[in-house]
Amino acid sequence: MDVIENKNGFVIMPEGDHAGFRRLRQLRKGFARIAFQAEEASNYSMDIKIVPVGITYNNYESYRTELLVVFGNPISLSAYYDVYKENRALAFNKLSKKLSGDLKPLMIEIASETYYDVYWQLSLQYQQRACEFLQLNPNDLYDKFQAQKSIISLLEKYEKEQPHAFSELAEKTTRWLDLLKVLKLDTSTLKLKTVPFLSLPSQILFLLLTSPLFIYGYINNILPYYLPIYTSHKIQDPQFRSSFKFVLSMILFPVFYAIQILTFDLIFHWGWISVIYFASLPLSAAIAWNYAKFYKKTVKLFRFYKAKINGNGTFKEARKLQQEISSMMDMIVSINK
Repeated sequence: MDVIENKNGFVIMPEGDHAGFRRLRQLRKGFARIAFQAEEASNYSMDIKIVPVGITYNNYESYRTELLVVFGNPISLSAYYDVYKENRALAFNKLSKKLSGDLKPLMIEIASETYYDVYWQLSLQYQQRACEFLQLNPNDLYDKFQAQKSIISLLEKYEKEQPHAFSELAEKTTRWLDLLKVLKLDTSTLKLKTVPFLSLPSQILFLLLTSPLFIYGYINNILPYYLPIYTSHKIQDPQFRSSFKFVLSMILFPVFYAIQILTFDLIFHWGWISVIYFASLPLSAAIAWNYAKFYKKTVKLFRFYKAKINGNGTFKEARKLQQEISSMMDMIVSINK
């Protein structure tokens, strides 16, 4: 209340808890109680606004993944003054219902519990194709979000109107995702139709030539990088791990860099070279991280080549299912375009 009275805004998470699902949970009444009590204390002269904010995580735990924050229209508390004066509990409920309704369009909302993974994966994997249908920019984060929202909405409609056909789509999608795990491939690699003949050899050659840079970066950053990862596994709640790793990394990297530069300078007594060494530490960390990312991509490309050349049955089934799912999704989107 003091913060509000001083004309400062603040952020509050109205759900009051968390879970690894992309859906809005039951809102607590604390935010409403704070707002109404602040207005009451000022004799209803502040005209407090509540701004709904949707937060969409591409991945809860992975480093450097996409995050979208969408702001909605402010909700004026003045519309609920009369209700609050008559019945506080009713005012809390009405405001919570209003905020809940305004939040859902600003975030990914997957209500289904039975087919949660199917909804999420289809909205994610069919995102770019949906952008083409809906004439959205596939490189714009908000447009991709809008495409995902549209896909989820269409799937909900499809499940309601044609439950048997939706059940078939869900079974195909579940089977397809299981096969991807067996093949250790991602959907983008599996979608490849043709790959330049020299693509894989050139990537392997690039990895070999740049491996000294990776080794240098890996050795100099191994402890501050892996210690947060290792210790975070001891945290039972996976939703707290990314925050834990972030904070611990902010502490460990400067500490280890300071120890390394002091040790280097004490041993070699090279002032300006020590400065160069210090500057190379964060740069080599970035190089090593991107090298590892590129290495994983190259390994997946190798698996793709190997499975395709060997005529792997699992690979063929996964490709066939992917085409069938894509055709079904094209049909669903085109009908409702």
